[in-house]
Amino acid sequence: MKRSMPSGKAEIQDLSEGRIGALFDVGQCPRNPAGLHSHPHYEMLYMIKGVRELELNGVHWKAKPGDLIVFKPGEEHVEYMGTSKVSYFFLRFKQEELAGSRLALPEALESATIVPLPSQGQFIDIFNRMLDEQSSSTPDSLTLMRAYLVEFVVKLRRAIAETAGEFGGGVPVEERILGAMERIERSAGGALDFERIARDAFMSPSHFSHSFKSRFGESPKSYQIGRRIKMAKELLRDSSMPAMEVARQLGYKDPYFFYRQFKRKTGMTPAEFRNDLAAKG
Repeated sequence: MKRSMPSGKAEIQDLSEGRIGALFDVGQCPRNPAGLHSHPHYEMLYMIKGVRELELNGVHWKAKPGDLIVFKPGEEHVEYMGTSKVSYFFLRFKQEELAGSRLALPEALESATIVPLPSQGQFIDIFNRMLDEQSSSTPDSLTLMRAYLVEFVVKLRRAIAETAGEFGGGVPVEERILGAMERIERSAGGALDFERIARDAFMSPSHFSHSFKSRFGESPKSYQIGRRIKMAKELLRDSSMPAMEVARQLGYKDPYFFYRQFKRKTGMTPAEFRNDLAAKG
């Protein structure tokens, strides 16, 4: 929504010394035109709770949990309350800090103010590690902080590309999740490397697990177990194969683990399941 920016000279605030921080359940101020300011560095706010509103380039924005607010150097803006309290991380850095890594910020940030990010946990993890290191007084702290900044930018690039469907040759996330599901079904009787499946789907393990659960209602591992139990029921029903051999056919190294898993899922042991089928048949 377009609004006129407040008049008056914007204050330049250099806050780059406070590289990383976290504010939890802090009160916000109402809209104050006198709060117009800019920074000579990047400032990024990652929303955890509540809503923060802002005005930038004549546009009114609302940032909600999971959104990354991006203020680029020299951009004049005003921030104010969307809800009475908010929780967020903030990160500040200068472009030259990335020069040694030969890593550029995502091109999408050139025109973006608010970027919705998947896999909230991975960004919270990076920010918490930055916070821990910032409070450290060891000689290598600055070096490690720069490494964390590079890690953040790499994961930011991946998250933006993933959201835009650019990974996997432009294949949408939904199709990649369906492909992974079919792979799990085909290999239900064998060992699976779920991290490898996630990488092959051009996703982080945490985002893959979250997306899979959102689509199918259970984790990839739980889905595989369900498929194994379904196959076990079919083998127990349609053959005279001993339960121990059924376990072996389904890739279980320990048949007693299979028996326990089968009972947890069905309420019966394999022998009880067969007896129940016989009684009904």
